[in-house]
Amino acid sequence: MIILNRPAIASSHDKLFKAAMAHSEVVKDFIESYFPASLLKQVDLKTLALESGSYIDQELMRSETDILYKVKLIEKKETAYIYLLVEHQSSSDRWLLFRLVK
Repeated sequence: MIILNRPAIASSHDKLFKAAMAHSEVVKDFIESYFPASLLKQVDLKTLALESGSYIDQELMRSETDILYKVKLIEKKETAYIYLLVEHQSSSDRWLLFRLVK
């Protein structure tokens, strides 16, 4: 038996999440499963479109979002954005919310 010393893939959970959520059908299923019915009635999931996840923040630093989708609102005929963020933690972190908010 040959055992190779390979380094672990950095942030493999994050890469898997981003790869899966880059497919609009997967995101549609996710949204239909986890979003409240009151919100589902307001969005046209047939219009889901993956958006670029890079932007310049207030300090003029380039940042990346996890997954950002654009969707049309049904009644208002406006565009809304759905931002999907999953933070993988090996233990509980009571300050997590503050780390995520910039």
